[in-house]
Order: sequence, then structure tokens, then C-alpha cells
Amino acid sequence: MWLTDVSIRRPIFIVMFVLALVVLGWQSRSRMPAELTPNIELPYVTVLTTYPGAGPNEIETTVTEPIEKAVMSIGGVRNVTSSSQEGISTVVIEFELGTDPDVAAADVRDKVGAIKGNLPEDADEPKVLKLDIGSRPVMLIGMYGSRSAREMRILADDVITDRLAKVRGVAAVNIIGGEEREINVAVDKNRLQAYGIPITAIVQAIRTANLNIPAGSIKEGARDYSVRTVGEFQTAEEIADLRIYIPGRAGTQGSTIRLGDIATVTDTVAEPKQITRLNSKPSVTISIQKQTGANTVEVANGIKRELHELKSVLPHGVKLVIASDDSTFVKYSLHDVNKSLTEGILLVVVIVFLFLHTVRATFIVAIAIPTSIMATYLPISAFGFTLNNMTLLALSLVVGILVDDSIVVLENIERHLRMRKHPRQAALDGRSEIGLAAITITFVDIVVFVPIAFMGGIVGQFFRQFGITVATATAFSLLMSFTLTPMLASRWMKSQDEEERDREALRQRLLSGTATLKDRIDAFFRAVFGVMERFLKSLDIRYRGLLQWALENRFLTVVIGFVSLLVVVAMTMPLPSRSAGAYSAKLIMPRVIIALLALALSAVAMKIDVHSRKVALAFGVLMAVVALTVYLPFGFSMFPDVDRGLFTISVRTPPGTSLKATDEVVRKIERVLEQVPELKKGFYTSVVGSAGTSIFGTNTGSEYAYIEAQCVDKSQRERSVREIVDWVAARMASIPGAAMITTSVVSGMGGGGPTQGLQKEVQGQNMRDIIEEANRVAAVMRRNPGAVDVEISYKESKPERRIVVDRVRAAEFNLS
Repeated sequence: MWLTDVSIRRPIFIVMFVLALVVLGWQSRSRMPAELTPNIELPYVTVLTTYPGAGPNEIETTVTEPIEKAVMSIGGVRNVTSSSQEGISTVVIEFELGTDPDVAAADVRDKVGAIKGNLPEDADEPKVLKLDIGSRPVMLIGMYGSRSAREMRILADDVITDRLAKVRGVAAVNIIGGEEREINVAVDKNRLQAYGIPITAIVQAIRTANLNIPAGSIKEGARDYSVRTVGEFQTAEEIADLRIYIPGRAGTQGSTIRLGDIATVTDTVAEPKQITRLNSKPSVTISIQKQTGANTVEVANGIKRELHELKSVLPHGVKLVIASDDSTFVKYSLHDVNKSLTEGILLVVVIVFLFLHTVRATFIVAIAIPTSIMATYLPISAFGFTLNNMTLLALSLVVGILVDDSIVVLENIERHLRMRKHPRQAALDGRSEIGLAAITITFVDIVVFVPIAFMGGIVGQFFRQFGITVATATAFSLLMSFTLTPMLASRWMKSQDEEERDREALRQRLLSGTATLKDRIDAFFRAVFGVMERFLKSLDIRYRGLLQWALENRFLTVVIGFVSLLVVVAMTMPLPSRSAGAYSAKLIMPRVIIALLALALSAVAMKIDVHSRKVALAFGVLMAVVALTVYLPFGFSMFPDVDRGLFTISVRTPPGTSLKATDEVVRKIERVLEQVPELKKGFYTSVVGSAGTSIFGTNTGSEYAYIEAQCVDKSQRERSVREIVDWVAARMASIPGAAMITTSVVSGMGGGGPTQGLQKEVQGQNMRDIIEEANRVAAVMRRNPGAVDVEISYKESKPERRIVVDRVRAAEFNLS
């Protein structure tokens, strides 16, 4: 092979080439963003519209349905789902996989904009949002102290938000909790009636007076002035001094009156819609969202630096505490994967040393593996990949593939050295002899993993980086086996004559007593390798005997392999329970078929391989018993459970429950959390008035609440987060006043609420019939073992008082 010949004849060239790959790979790795999972694009677009004061039925008919009809005509729409609750309409549009989310969002924005005039005037501007997994908060910060809730909110809005928003990579800083300033105008209705002033006149007077209006410009000689009418109120006293016009009656002239004479104007705080606490203490919660594609770790580090600088600005007694930080888990996860990768390389090097019996060959392998891995960072960085669990998992997996190429090459070079060839010639001949076979083996590995990168669906987007990383690293391994490995072997490995001379010289020094420490170490390892060789030879003898038996009983060998595969499949099937009833026969039938097939094939093998009848009989009976009785409870999920010490509690009280009553339920839950020792040095944030964060929107209202709890690091606790959640759930079951309390462990993908493992959709034309059928389906699901927190998406509206206008009487009095 010409490439190998050039590498051996031009070692400096190949060394500089490999060093360039390593340096560029290292630089690329340092610039790659660190994330927990790959960046994926989900084909979902959400339209969020708020209509203050409207009930779910009004939201459904006036807002949700017009938006649904408008977006259904967009090309590529796969499904449209909506949720209408008090004051909020949420429409989620699912597109076909492969649709560009930017184009889809633009199409939705155009359609919604076209029907904007058909929406209620009091409804806010619809917001069109792309679904982004990275849009959930990467950090939650709690602010508490001795200042009032109003001062804390002002401090968060005017100081902290501006400072944190300037951090590179921050997309939004959201403030929750505290008390917001509000000017309250309490009108005396008796005085209004006495003066004959309608309440709408008060509202209109305040709205028209509270304006700053540009009025053009004035040019005076060399000076140019801008003219602006300033009318915005600065204090509550200014509002109280506002003059309200009173129309004249029966020809009398109109007059004016101070607003303060007919109303009480106070500078106060708004009625809270949400209540937040940190570790049961009143607080203001600050959530940080990062920009799409931004580095989670760098954003978090920038936030932490800014928080450190804010300590000198904040008033005495006010503290900022990081209650939740996604970057910590990202760093821990990537550190664990990097640690596993390093350990894998070291173990491979040790195993290679034990079986090759030479330090020189082992050192060559130890150089080839990290060189191939480091060079892989160059192309995957150019592809836009990030340092995440999938790419690092791919590199950990590929270590076993990388070592194959080097070992095969070195083993063949060693064989040519035993033919008494010069090391350079042995390296060239050894590599060239198996060059085509090495290329074939490498491309077989590549064609196995490359299709993984082109799988469809959301799972395919996650594994895209995995497949391409494995294929790239394998290709670099092939390159190193043609260049770096034979070049190093030609320089470092000894010829057979040199080996024999060194072995004889070592023996003479040991016999004469002039051996050095290095000689004694060499002798020790030679003795260890001798023991290993004898052990491997004994294994070889036993394997030959087993192989001889398999060749003599070929049909039985095939039966053993085939039936073993079927039995393993049967072991993953659940065994029927006593409560399954008639359904138990369906569950056990596949196991029975496999057991009968095992017995039948073993009986046939007894007739064909007559010398192994006892083996066939014993195998068939054993497999039949295992197929009918053994169950291996394998779990199936898209992502594994990871103990990051974070869990959430979602609370829902009956419809119409006040914020204060829901807060009482949350306080009882907080008293349970205070008993958890793993939270003594941890943090838990309580938010009353919201059901938590979600990439599909969330439920808001006085009947909802959620708590996010962060335990101490798992190295500082004995219980897993799952055990802590079970303990907390058992003690929350007796808390009165809640319609439902659910707990959820936040795993690798994050999230701020309980996961929905299984959803059943009920469709129909009549809403009452749909609700009845949904309740029947939910009742069936609740009886299924393992199902918890089963509920339907339909929620009753809060109690309301309706005013039904008598249109005839209203017309008589000229009222509308």
C-alpha cells in the first residue's frame, strides 16, 4: 500500500500530519458547546392567546376555533390539538417530520395574522412559538430577604433582570412572585349616581389623560425644538387631582369635579396571581432561559459571575440563591462519560499488554486510540455537533473498534518479524498483506452505524450524532492503521534476531547475578506471560473439544441456538396475574407455544443426533420450564432514569378554589418536605397559581401549584431520588383539600412536571358523550397494575354567577 510505504519512508511528514489532526481536534473540542442531549428540531408550533376574564367556553368559541380553522389549511399539518381554559387559549400544531420549524412557524404566523380581526377586541396579540426543548429554564434563582415583597419585586424588575439579561447566551429572564405596584381607584358609587357620571367616563378620562403625545417641532432661528405633550401620571396624587367633566342638565352649564372627591386613589399592590416561596420562605423566583444553540455551561457560568457581582449592589439582607442549575447535571454527566471513556482506553491498553506480551506494541496501541478519538472532534465539530451524551457515548463505544485495527496490524507485523525480516520491511509487508481485509472490516462497521444516523422520527434525530460520530472515528482508526501504526512499528519494534539476542543476554545476566532492576521486572513479566500462555492453551484445548462436539451434533447445536433465542424473548413477556381473568390466556399463550416448540425441536434432535439424546432431552425440558416460569422485567423508555436529585410535585385543587386555599395545601406539603433530610441543605421552590413549565404550554389559575425540589448531591445521601419521592408521596396522600397531587422525578431530559407515559385520545361530536367515554376509559386504566395519577384532560370550569339580560326590558330603558 502506497500510503503505508510513504508513512514508513517519511516519518516526520506523517508525525506532523497526525499532530496537526490532534491539535485541530483539540481546538475543535474546546469550542464545542456542552449539552446534555443533542439539539433536535421538533415539528410543533404553539399559538398562545390570552383573553383576560373570558371563561373556557368563550375562549373555545371565540378564540380557539377560529385559530384551529385557520391553521388547518397549512400544508404538512399532521395534527392540531387545543386547550381552552380560563383566560388562555393554547393551540398546538404538529407537522410532518422533516418540516422546517422556521418555515412552519412563519406559515402559522401568517394564517393567524389573517384572522386576527375576527378575534375579540379585548384578546391579546396571539403568540406563535416554535417548540424548543432548550427553551425550558436552565436555572432558577430564588431571592429572599428582610425587605417587603414589593421592594423585592421592584429590585428584581429594575436591577437584576437588566444585569442578567446582558449575559451572553441568555434569551429571557422571567420574574415570578413578589408584589407588583398598582394604583387603585375605588369609586364611591353613591357619589357617581348623585353626579350622574357613568363609570365608563371615569375609565375614559384616566386613559386619555395618561398619555405622552408628540406634537411636532418648532424652528426658531438657529434653534430647533421638539414639542411633546406630557400627560403620564407620576404619583397617585396626580390621579386624584384629575378633573372629571360633568355634563350640564336642562340647559345648565357643565362643570368639573376632582376624581379624589368621588373616589379614593391609593398607591398599593396588585392582587397576587401567583405566590412563590423558597424553602417555605417568601421569595421572588427568577428563571433564566438560554438562546437556541447556546452553551448551557457557559450561560450558567456567566450568570454565576453576574450574581457574584450583584452581591455588592443588593441591599443589606437580600440574598440570591441558585435553587436549580441544569449546568451542574450537564457537567456531571459529561464528566462521567469522559471518565468512562478514559477508563475504557486504559483497560484496553492493559488487556493488549497482557495478550501481546510487549510494551512497545502496547505503547503503539495506546497512541493510536486517543489520536483517532481526538481527530474525530474536527469533523463532528464542523457538522455542528455538541459535546453531549450521545457523541461521547459513541466515542466510548468505538474504543473497542479502534483497538481492532491496531491489534490486527501489529499481530501481522509481529508474524513477519518472526520470519526474520527487517522491522521496516515487516511493517510494510504486514500492513500490505491485510490491507484489503482491514478496509473491508472497517467499512462493514461504518455501514452498520451510518444508517443509524438516518433513522426517521424524533429518535432518529437523537441518534444522528451517535451514528456519524462512530463512523467518523472508525474511518480515522483505519487511517491511523495505515499510517501511524506501521510507521511506529517500523521504528520501535525489534527484529527476531534482536529479540533472541536480548533474551539470551537477559538469561546470562540473571545466571551471573548481574541483572538490573529492569532485568528482574522483565523476567517477572515473562514468567507471568508464561502462566497466561499455559492457561490460554488449556482453554484452547477445551474449546477444541466443545467445537468437535458441536460439529458432530450439528442439528442439536442449531436447535440450542434457535431455542435459546426464543426463550430469551419469552422471558421478556409478562406473566399473567390472578386479576387478569380471561386476559391471562392471551398473555400465557406465546410462552406455551415457545415451550412446546422447544420440546418438539429437542425431540427431533434426539432422533437425528442419537449420541446426545440425554443432552437434547435435558435442554428441551429446561427451556420449556424457563419459558413458562421465568420473567425478566425489562423496562422500556426513550430515556433512562438518571438520579440528578431533582423532582417536582404538581398540585390541583377543585375548580374555584381560591389562591389562599391552594396555598394552604402547598404549605402542608412544604411541612412534609421539611422532614426530608436530603433537603436540609437542598432547595425547593413553591409556585402557587401555575402548574409548572412545559414546552406545550401550562395550566394557570388559582387551583394549580407546583413545587420543584433539588436534593443534595447523591454522594451526600443514602437514598435515591426515587426512594425520596416514594416517601414524600406516601405522606402527601393524607393531605386534605387537593383534588390530585402528583410527583415526578426529573430525569435526563428535564422538565418541570409529571410525565405522561401513556395517553388515550377520545374523539366525538358531542362533548358530554366524549367526557363520559373518557371517564370510562380512565376507570379501566386505573385498574391496570402500575398505572398512577390517571386523569382526563377535561377540567370543570370554576363556579360562576351569570347575569342573563332581559332584552325586552333593556330595550325599554334604552340599555345595551
